[in-house]
Amino acid sequence: MSAEGDDYALYQIGHAYSNSGDAFEAISTFRQLIEDYPTSEWREESQYSLGYLYFLNEEYEQAIKEYRSLITTFPRNPLAAKAQYGVGDSFFNSGNITEAVSSYQLVLTQYPNSPFVADAAAGIQFALMAAGQDKRANTIVDSLATVLSGTPAAEQLKYRQAEAKYQSGRVKDALSDFEIFISSGKDAVLLANAHFYAAEIQKTQNRLAQAEQHYKIVVQTYPSSERYPEAANTLGHLLLDQNNSTEAEDVFQQMESKTASNPRDFARARYGRSLALIQLSRLNEAERILQSLTSDKQMSEANFPAFLGLAQIALKKEDYATADPLLGALSTSARDEIGAEALYLLGLSQITRSQYDLGIETLGRMSALFSGYSSWLAKSYLEQGKAFEALGNPGQAIRIYDIVVSMYPDSPSSKTAKARLDDLR
Repeated sequence: MSAEGDDYALYQIGHAYSNSGDAFEAISTFRQLIEDYPTSEWREESQYSLGYLYFLNEEYEQAIKEYRSLITTFPRNPLAAKAQYGVGDSFFNSGNITEAVSSYQLVLTQYPNSPFVADAAAGIQFALMAAGQDKRANTIVDSLATVLSGTPAAEQLKYRQAEAKYQSGRVKDALSDFEIFISSGKDAVLLANAHFYAAEIQKTQNRLAQAEQHYKIVVQTYPSSERYPEAANTLGHLLLDQNNSTEAEDVFQQMESKTASNPRDFARARYGRSLALIQLSRLNEAERILQSLTSDKQMSEANFPAFLGLAQIALKKEDYATADPLLGALSTSARDEIGAEALYLLGLSQITRSQYDLGIETLGRMSALFSGYSSWLAKSYLEQGKAFEALGNPGQAIRIYDIVVSMYPDSPSSKTAKARLDDLR
């Protein structure tokens, strides 16, 4: 091996030790490179690796020392911004919130165009909110945004401010911040995210017209956004709920073309399109486009939506011998919203056929199997209440309706449950 390649060999050996979990040998190797080859092109990355290894081993004081050595020695190197962010994380993990925030701020003020601006902005928010210093977080973000006005860092700060509030459950404040950001932001990625989160908040609060507008902006203005598939899927179903079948079909068709390389999203798009076709009484066409995804008859996560669509077509045709096994299999195989919807449809179908006890039992499994899907829980409780009424058991019906009203007050099911309670009491 030539001498001029020895430094690179050490660099590779250091990473091999690091990847195998041998931090001691990795640190020794990187130190050897730095000491033996002070002009090596791998010195900066080796110095950063030292800081990161100490960070991973929870030796935060030493990690900070190594990171700062890189920043001081190579202040113009792109890794300096990453190291400064690492200093912030080290202080945060060691419980020093004040120094963590100061370190994250330096990323923004000294490296405003670096790739680590977004993480540093989020770090400020989460560090202060974790410490219960929400007001201080707002003050710091506002002042930094003013100082950095016109830079990508300023937009990241304001967006992360809203995102942190959303993720911490302060949805009212988050919605206000997202709307302010939307009015002045320029970054397409952040604007797409802001519209998506605003839509999610509005939808959760049952302000569906406002939610629809935000979803439409994501779909129509930011079709390349990572938020596009979820926005298009939700928008399509909102339109279906309003029996706006033609527009819903258009949305799902566009989603098909945009997600052709993702089997799961493509299947969701085709499922949505099949529901639009069902509403338009084009059952044969709906069945045909779904069968193309289920030709091998084997259920998988990628084609669960297609099988759900076929089950709905079977229900429409009152072909329960086909629908019930499909819905039963989906409710036990799919652990996401597809499974929740399948279980709901199975229980609803049973109740519709006057199999009240069986329907109540089926829908009663929703809380155990799909506790994270509040809309399907609310719908399931509502149908159980109706079944108890049909069985001549108003006491149980009242108990169930009370659950809907108290636990899901903003859901469409709550309005119906309140009306039933007024009639029964």
